[in-house]
Amino acid sequence: MRMKHLLGAALACVLGVCMSVPAFAGVWKVDNNGIWHYDYTGRGVEEGWLKNQWAWIDGNHDRISECYYFDAHGNMLADTMVDGYQLNSQGQWVVDGVVQTKAEGVNETAGMLSTNLMSITPVESSYIEAYETAETSSGLTWNNGLRFKGDVSHLASEVIQFDKDYQTISLTFAPEAGQTISTTGRVSVAGITSGKTLYSSGKFGVQNAPITATFNIKGEKGIRISVIRGFNVLFNNIEGHYVELKTPNAP
Repeated sequence: MRMKHLLGAALACVLGVCMSVPAFAGVWKVDNNGIWHYDYTGRGVEEGWLKNQWAWIDGNHDRISECYYFDAHGNMLADTMVDGYQLNSQGQWVVDGVVQTKAEGVNETAGMLSTNLMSITPVESSYIEAYETAETSSGLTWNNGLRFKGDVSHLASEVIQFDKDYQTISLTFAPEAGQTISTTGRVSVAGITSGKTLYSSGKFGVQNAPITATFNIKGEKGIRISVIRGFNVLFNNIEGHYVELKTPNAP
């Protein structure tokens, strides 16, 4: 398989061990030095590069995946041995020169799994409450989520400590219906380990449609989600995704 066929790739890793496993559109990216990287967020940016791991990737959408390895910098390795396994010039795992493949849905051994982080007891929580049923400003009815009670006078925030080594986080949120506040607000997520801002929604108003964001949090032991200024924001999903790699017959 030639690299030009991989450039429009989708599906980072394999679908996983159950039908509920989330799938992320991914893209191959070649840098100025001719080194290939794989961004599982589908945006083609360094923040989403697979790093320090093996990954099964279906590059040409034929429902058959090949196995690749990415180093600590997100570089796809090729023409070398990793963990005792041989990689060819295309970066694919080979045995006696034969590219090893795995058909989708057959003998699955790896996948992107998820945990609903709203079910984890937070380390800190300020101006937040659970709701059973609530309506967004765009007219959607959401069940069993979290209400961040934002205001210009205080910060609504929650600190979640991770129980696994998550690679990405997904957030789905929207302003709550029935608010007439004219000010703007934003949602910000900071990493507990790095102290860096991992995601910022930018300013939005009470009439905004729901926003869904997926971003890289690899290496973080937890996050702080904050609603800055503004108004009540409903969270319908806060989900962490992690890769589980069990490969008795593959890297």
